[in-house]
Amino acid sequence: MDKNVWCIRAGKKKELEDIFINKELIALSWGKTGNLCSLKSSKTDIYNKLKEFYPNIVVGAGRVFASQLYRFIFEVEINDFIIFVSLKNNLIYIGKICSQYEYNTSLPHDSFHSRKVSWIKTIGRSSLMKESLRAIGAPSAFFKVVNYYEFLY
Repeated sequence: MDKNVWCIRAGKKKELEDIFINKELIALSWGKTGNLCSLKSSKTDIYNKLKEFYPNIVVGAGRVFASQLYRFIFEVEINDFIIFVSLKNNLIYIGKICSQYEYNTSLPHDSFHSRKVSWIKTIGRSSLMKESLRAIGAPSAFFKVVNYYEFLY
């Protein structure tokens, strides 16, 4: 398979789940940073921007968030697959990325870094093997999925 598979969370308190499902888009927070397209040079530039607008961010966490934003903005491609695990309805949504990165200030919860998606199917969590659940079980807000076969076929 030549497309990447990514997984995203809808916030610590599930605050973005309805937007992800009903508006068919995904988003990451840290929106005070502004549009980050001009910072393609490095994750360090994104980290410095995070520190500028969120001065109390812990160094390790800031680097993790900068890496997630970098991948979301610069590594994700149109037609890559996206997996979103809903904690509200216990379903796993599988879709495709449909747009380039957008900085959308109309979204709530400081989650202005976004991309449009098209959900193509849902799977009940209980129907998956433990290995597949582990593959999407990382606590990170956004990450690349390595073992994805069961989700896509």
